Amino acid sequence: MSENVSTSLEQQAVWIPQEDEWYEATVSDRSLRKQLLVLKLTNDATVICISGKVTKGFVGHILCTHVPINTSCVVRIEPRNNGDYFAMECQFDSTEPIPAKVEESVVIVNWKEETTWGRGIRPCGCPVFTTTSGRMGGFQVLQEGDVVQCEIVPSTRKPGLAAAYVIEAAQGR
Repeated sequence: MSENVSTSLEQQAVWIPQEDEWYEATVSDRSLRKQLLVLKLTNDATVICISGKVTKGFVGHILCTHVPINTSCVVRIEPRNNGDYFAMECQFDSTEPIPAKVEESVVIVNWKEETTWGRGIRPCGCPVFTTTSGRMGGFQVLQEGDVVQCEIVPSTRKPGLAAAYVIEAAQGR
């Protein structure tokens, strides 16, 4: 009996990943509210990935239906205290063509007073940097809850991310 116990304990030994190594994973769940993805490694270990750790996404989409369940990715990880792992960086190899721009409505969820920028949410649920700078030809302070028409442009500095340029002002203001 002691042989079985020792074999069982050996199989449950804690695996410590190398922080500079990339590991294959798939998306097993996602939470738009918490802005995170749950990934499964090939050894069935769970990795929690917050949106800010996705450095290469799907044309500005990080946490929505554009990253379907079972989508493959690669991830650099570090251990967490509870036995799961935390993503240091996650990348998706999107074969989706990157459009030069897309027009869609964005709901403002945060706006920096006296500035031309804030944070919005796209119809799919993805957060997006939003600005009135350079497109509307004027200064407009937006408020939480405003719905504005935007031109979504992929980032040239961070592959997979995007910026929303307001092209139509908030209605009724």
